[in-house]
Amino acid sequence: EVEKGREEENETASRPLVLDSRHCYVMRYTYCPGIDRQQTRSITYVWQGRWAGRASVAAAVMSMNEVSASSTSAFHDDKEVVQEGKESQHFLIAMGKALIITPAEHTDEGRTEQRSRLFMVCDFGDAPSSGAAVGMAVEVKARMESFYSGACYFLIPSQEEAGGKGSSVVYVWMGTVARQPMRALAETCARALVTADVEVKQVEEGEETKEFLKCLGDAEKMSNYARVNLNDGGRAAGEQLMGLTRLFHFEMAGTMVRPREVARPSAPDLLEAPTGICMVDRADPKRLSGSLYVWYERDCSEQRLQSCLSVAKRYLDARNRRLQSQGASTENYDEEPTLIKQGEETADFFRCFIGMDRSFQLQDRPALPSFLSS
Repeated sequence: EVEKGREEENETASRPLVLDSRHCYVMRYTYCPGIDRQQTRSITYVWQGRWAGRASVAAAVMSMNEVSASSTSAFHDDKEVVQEGKESQHFLIAMGKALIITPAEHTDEGRTEQRSRLFMVCDFGDAPSSGAAVGMAVEVKARMESFYSGACYFLIPSQEEAGGKGSSVVYVWMGTVARQPMRALAETCARALVTADVEVKQVEEGEETKEFLKCLGDAEKMSNYARVNLNDGGRAAGEQLMGLTRLFHFEMAGTMVRPREVARPSAPDLLEAPTGICMVDRADPKRLSGSLYVWYERDCSEQRLQSCLSVAKRYLDARNRRLQSQGASTENYDEEPTLIKQGEETADFFRCFIGMDRSFQLQDRPALPSFLSS
C-alpha cells in the first residue's frame, strides 16, 4: 500500500483483498506457465484508486519498478497499471478471485460503525482453469435504489441494528436472475470484512424481512418500495451491466476530432476526457428507444463543443441507419444529440451510470503524472 509516498507491506492475497479508493497498491503475482515448473513468471501490478493523489501514484510506479528490478527472472517479468473500475478477470484471478473496493466517501474514520454498509458483487464469470466464480465487491449506498435483480449484494448492519456489539449478522441478498456462484463469493467477501464469527442470512428478492429493510431505512416504507419499485430502482445498474450504456471521450488534434470508447464506463470517467467533452450512447433495441447525450464541462469553449457536436451527429445518423438495416424501428430514437452541461444533468442522464442520482456531485479527479498520461 502506498500512501503519501510511504510504502507499507500488507498481507498476501490468501484471502480477498480490501482496497481503498484513496490509495495505490503494488501487487506482485508469480506463477509457473504451462507444465514447466522450473520456469517462473511474474506480473507486477499497480492498482490506482480513483481518488489517489498524484504523489501516491508516482510513488506506486517507482515501487513497481523497484519490485520488478528485484525479480530473479527479470526477463519474464511484466508490469501493468490498473485503474479502479478497469480491472480484468486475470487481475482478479491473480488477487485471489475476489476483490473488495471501498470508495473514499464511505471510509470516514469513526463513521463506518455508525451506519449499515452495502456491497454489490460484480460478476466476472468463471476462472478458465478451476471454474470458480471470479468477481469483486464494490461498496454502494445502503438504500433500496441500489439493488438490481441481476446482481448479488451483502449487507453489514450498523452497530445500532446489531445491538451495539458489532456486526453478528450479515445479509446476502440474491437477485432473481443473478448467478448462483455469486452467493458463495458474497459470503467470502463478507467474512473478509467482518473479523468476528458472523451468521450469514440469505435474503431472496421479494422476500425481504423487516430486520433487513430496517438497515436501509424505515421498514414499512422500504417494504412497500421493495415490492413496487425494486426493478426500477436498479434499472441503471442492469442496463449498464448489459452493455447498453456506451461512453466515448472526444480527442482533438488541431481541427481533427475523434471519439474513443471507454471500457466499463462509470460516472467519474466523464471527467477524464482530454477535451472535457464526452458522448454517452444509450441505444436499447429491446425497448425500441435510445438517446445520445453530449456532456461537456462548465469551462468548455464553444468552438470545441461545436466541433465535437458535429461528430456526434454523424455518429447518431450512422447508428440509426445500422439499426434500420437490421430491421429495428428507430421511431423512438433521438434524431439529434442532447447537450448536457456539467451540473445541469437531467433525470434521464442520471440513469446512464450505476450509483449516479440527483445527489451525485462530480468532483475533479487528481490528474495522472505526465509519464502515465499516455
